[in-house]
Amino acid sequence: IINLGNISRIKLAKTNQELVANQQKINEWTIYDQLNGIYFNILSFQGQQQMVEQNIVIAKQILTIVNNRFEEGLVRKQDVNEAEVNLIRLQDQLSQLQFNIQIQQQNLALFFENEVNPILNQNIRDFDHKQILTEANNNLWVNHYQLREKVAEQEWKAAQKQQLPVLGFVSSFNWQNLSNESFFHPNSNWIRYNYVGLRLSWDLPTTVSKYSAVKEKKMQWQMAENDRIHFLRENETRNSNLLVEYEKASSQLENFKKIQTLKEDTYQKYFDQYQENILPLDKLLTAQTDMLLSQLNVITALAGIGFSENKIIINNKF
Repeated sequence: IINLGNISRIKLAKTNQELVANQQKINEWTIYDQLNGIYFNILSFQGQQQMVEQNIVIAKQILTIVNNRFEEGLVRKQDVNEAEVNLIRLQDQLSQLQFNIQIQQQNLALFFENEVNPILNQNIRDFDHKQILTEANNNLWVNHYQLREKVAEQEWKAAQKQQLPVLGFVSSFNWQNLSNESFFHPNSNWIRYNYVGLRLSWDLPTTVSKYSAVKEKKMQWQMAENDRIHFLRENETRNSNLLVEYEKASSQLENFKKIQTLKEDTYQKYFDQYQENILPLDKLLTAQTDMLLSQLNVITALAGIGFSENKIIINNKF
């Protein structure tokens, strides 16, 4: 009838229900976060693929020029080899990017149980902008640790109340046939044993298992409290860092774009000088490599901007 320990566990069950609901939101947030990463991996690889394809066209043009000069006896065979190596290296880089895109697209399709093959309509260049974003405000994990602390506290209180007296209802409705002769003898007596009442049970002193349970639950509650305090500070830092990462990527993009412009200008001047036969091939190939690297850095920075931007938006949805 009255068991304060079990009654307190009703409130505990409700808190556990809240904890499960919050965990479901965390699982949903995790899926969005993983999708965000895969999405911008694909866009980044596709952007890099375009840059490498453009440089393959350039490498073929250089190889054609070197072959013509070799046939005219103006350059050595080593120059032809180096021009071919440059082309092969770029073709291999393109092949690796295509494999990476395929892997990421398969990972993306897995979120849809491989029933559809998602096609991305956005281009990495779509994120060549600067937005004014508010600081991320995701409290899912804070709520998680708060509910864990609440569960631990309620379990400790329930363990305490398990040591209190328990009032129960008892009853018995029995008939007995008693005889010294045989079963159901004609002269046997039927005796009725019926009773209804209340029973108060109380462990005095408390059992060792109940006492140790109280100590254990109290320790777990204190640990959960420390985890909640620590993660509250960590969550504040994490949310503010998301905005810093976005600002960092935006700043980096501007610098990378300036470097790209300079490297492309350097390559074009070197190419003109090579056509005039006043520049060695190795300097031209190095200039092309530097130009491609600067172009890929811009693509990576754009992917970082888009990833950070969407991560803030995702965090603010929860």
